Amino acid sequence: MELGAGTGPFTAEIQCRLGGRGRHLAVEIDPLLAQRLRHRHPRAEVIQHEAVDLRHLLEERGSESTDVVVSGLP
Repeated sequence: MELGAGTGPFTAEIQCRLGGRGRHLAVEIDPLLAQRLRHRHPRAEVIQHEAVDLRHLLEERGSESTDVVVSGLP
């Protein structure tokens, strides 16, 4: 799970390291940035939402937990 994906520098690196394996959820509050991320990184599941609702976001997607959290939030 990536929090505060922004313009996508971590998103790109995560996608590269995953190499098509695993599941990558990228949370971004800004609708324009989220839209751009979806276009640039179609293998990432970009969620336009606040990071404060992590448990709810995971449950909505059928997950109880995450293996790794990468945060670009200040």
